[in-house]
Amino acid sequence: MTKEKLKSKVFDSAWKIVEKEGISRLNMRNLAKLSDCSLGSIYNCFENFEALQLHLNAAFLSELFSSLNKVVDSGIEQKKKLPEIFRGLGKTYIEFGDKNKYLWKALFEHFPLESPPEWYQKQAEGGIDMICAKLAKQFKVQEKEMKTRVGFFWAAIHGMSAIMLNRKMEMVSELFKESNLDAYIDYCLRGLES
Repeated sequence: MTKEKLKSKVFDSAWKIVEKEGISRLNMRNLAKLSDCSLGSIYNCFENFEALQLHLNAAFLSELFSSLNKVVDSGIEQKKKLPEIFRGLGKTYIEFGDKNKYLWKALFEHFPLESPPEWYQKQAEGGIDMICAKLAKQFKVQEKEMKTRVGFFWAAIHGMSAIMLNRKMEMVSELFKESNLDAYIDYCLRGLES
């Protein structure tokens, strides 16, 4: 098996473990067993555990940004107003986290390094920049201003996602069942519009 095929197999195995059981269940021994290879082979593909996790997180971010970009593209095509597109982004973000709970937690709660490498930072910023650039162009707003709006909205929605996914603050998380998501998103949007 070539190094690239082995790397792909190890990555797929790691993804399956994290997706079904969470990052805390991912260790090199389990990974070697599922990938049908030796520990040494894994270290030939990924220099360490943190490097593997960064690649998992980057792939998950790509999927998340792909989903969010579809919302933006669809909203622009349908000539929706900016608050309607933001509403779609908020719902998609929350639903994406809910459907991919363990991958979401690995990305946002178990980041392996204090500061990410440049390639990772570029990928994360590039996904956000693409969304902001499309919205800024469509609604004739400077990109810097759009980044501020998206950033504030994202922080509010991300915070609620974290509460819901971690089942913290049960009293509050009960308020944010599907029926109340629109109300919360509208509340966040009113803050941006003022």
